[in-house]
Amino acid sequence: LFGLVVGLFFVTFQILGFDLAFLPGNLGDTRLNIYFLEHAHQYFFTDNVPTEGYWNAPFMYPQEAIMTFSDNLLGTFILYSFYRFLGCDVYLAFQLWMVSITILNYCCAYLFINYLLKNKFAAALGAFIFAFSVALVSQYSHPQVYARFCVPLAFLFAVKFQETLKTRHFFWMVFFVVYQFYCVVYLGFMLAFPLAIFFAIAIITSWSKFISKVSLKYLAKLGIFLIINILMLLPLVIPYMNSPAKFRPNGEIVYRKFE
Repeated sequence: LFGLVVGLFFVTFQILGFDLAFLPGNLGDTRLNIYFLEHAHQYFFTDNVPTEGYWNAPFMYPQEAIMTFSDNLLGTFILYSFYRFLGCDVYLAFQLWMVSITILNYCCAYLFINYLLKNKFAAALGAFIFAFSVALVSQYSHPQVYARFCVPLAFLFAVKFQETLKTRHFFWMVFFVVYQFYCVVYLGFMLAFPLAIFFAIAIITSWSKFISKVSLKYLAKLGIFLIINILMLLPLVIPYMNSPAKFRPNGEIVYRKFE
């Protein structure tokens, strides 16, 4: 708790101001991300969006699927909506959304590091670096990359799976990768690769234990849990796979294929 309060005092509220007079970031990404959060709030909770479908945000009408041209913040907009329902305007709700995500980043990192090292002081220091380091402050102009609290949770359950090989830990490990995609698409990709490497190493180092546990039922549960998570990811992936941002008017693919 002390580490969290110190971080909020010396970092977060130095940026926002103790009277919440300032917004983090710049006039570009900050306004864009406020729009994304407010669009999701309006679409899912107030039905006050003039276009059809969530992905067809109206700010570049008549361009369809404009939300697939960037990130979307679907995984964390509920925090923003909570403050909107409390009566906050879009700016205050955005500021409190940032503070809430910062707290989540710290607390989830603390849980993982404390589990790993069994040392609350090391966990507080590690969580402080994870949530408040200078490297992260330099990214404050890009609010879409604030939410990274799923990263330590995914690794927490990866470590638990390595220790126990219980299928429920496998489910939660993959689930938090999926949820990180919903929070920040960029960080979802950046989490998936190192976690896959960690998972492979975990299986190799626990091979004899893994083989002793393997049965048709065990493998079926792993497969079902993987399929469930893939199905949860599809509503996010499919719009991006078919995004107009990928194509020129003549149908030529502009960017590398996502696969």
